[in-house]
Amino acid sequence: MTLTELSSPDELASFKAANANALICYSATWCGPCRASKPQLEALAAEYAAAGGVVRVAIAYEHNLGESVQADNVRAFPTYALFVGGTEKGRVEGANFDQIRQMVGAAGCEKAIPGVGHSLGGGGEAPLSPGAAREARLAKLGAPPAPAPAPVPVPAAAAPAPAPAEDSKPDTSKDVEMKDASDAPAAADADVSMADAEDKKEDNAAAGAAKADAEEEKEVEMVDPTESL
Repeated sequence: MTLTELSSPDELASFKAANANALICYSATWCGPCRASKPQLEALAAEYAAAGGVVRVAIAYEHNLGESVQADNVRAFPTYALFVGGTEKGRVEGANFDQIRQMVGAAGCEKAIPGVGHSLGGGGEAPLSPGAAREARLAKLGAPPAPAPAPVPVPAAAAPAPAPAEDSKPDTSKDVEMKDASDAPAAADADVSMADAEDKKEDNAAAGAAKADAEEEKEVEMVDPTESL
């Protein structure tokens, strides 16, 4: 397989160290432009492999790299970084393969690839890649080159979820207790009032009985004393 998939930060570091010229694509499985441009990346890897494998191409997904993505200062997907002797010489953000080829050529990597650049004693131009040949044909026809898909920004780290808020409902249990306590004196007052009414009623009854007895005694006193004669 000409396109190497790196599944960990250690594999990424080993790939950089083991290859004099390493082109690494930082990608993401959820990134639309990354998925759409992967066939072009595979074709570029096959092209470099057929030319002698001087430039090795690999792809590394952000879910496998973890914090290494931030350590390598990757700000968008896809990002193509060129490492020469373990040192980064350039990078391209977005699936712009013309810029990727220009970056590789500017670093001097293509001079070591057979059939690329000018041959000794010859003035002929190097054969174009399929993508470059298509762009050349479009230029001759006056058509503008197809724009490269815009890179997708790396999402910011998710903020920690806020702690669940405490129940803000007012505590009504104390209000109920206080209300019951305030009701107790009222109930006691009602009982006292009823007792007073009963006592008053009894007093009125006793007064009525006393008045009746007094009337009866008065009638006895007023009896004619001559009745017995």
